[in-house]
Amino acid sequence: MKTWKKVLIFGVVCYAGYKLGQKYLQENDMTARDVLHKAQTKAREAADKAVSKAKAMKAERDARKQAEKEAQPPKSVYPFGVEKRVEIVKLYDDLTGLFDNKLNYPVEKEVRSYSEEDGVLYVYADEADYVVKDPFFLTVYVKDKDKAAAKALELGHHYTEEEMEVRVYGSDTVYPLKDAAAEAEAADAEAETETK
Repeated sequence: MKTWKKVLIFGVVCYAGYKLGQKYLQENDMTARDVLHKAQTKAREAADKAVSKAKAMKAERDARKQAEKEAQPPKSVYPFGVEKRVEIVKLYDDLTGLFDNKLNYPVEKEVRSYSEEDGVLYVYADEADYVVKDPFFLTVYVKDKDKAAAKALELGHHYTEEEMEVRVYGSDTVYPLKDAAAEAEAADAEAETETK
């Protein structure tokens, strides 16, 4: 008997809800399809808001993590030589670099691997490989011939020819570290300013 009462009460509630819903639709001049469309629109808006909020939170979290990474000083992994002038440093969790302590200059920012053999440090990277000897002398073997001159000029700002040389794999050509034409132009410009 109790089950019949529950079923009867449930049926009355459903019927009352049905009649109230019909009355609401008639008063507002709506159909069931309009109600469904309105509910779908609200659901889409809520989903879009949630997605945009999640993206904003992820961007904020990524920016905070990047700032924390940049705030951390590089960690020395492997100092080389008697003076410890050159060392392999861990810049980030997934990035290792070759660093010159004397000049406070990152020679290579993306080192793949390194090894030491008979007092010589071999450093392997994507664009060039480096051979460091003690007392300090750096030989750079560039893999792409077109990039060798640019690499020589870049490193020429920091090193002299007594400290380093730049070569291409399979070639005996040593690239000049200074651009003679650019130096002559700079000297002419300096002489002009002195005469004025």
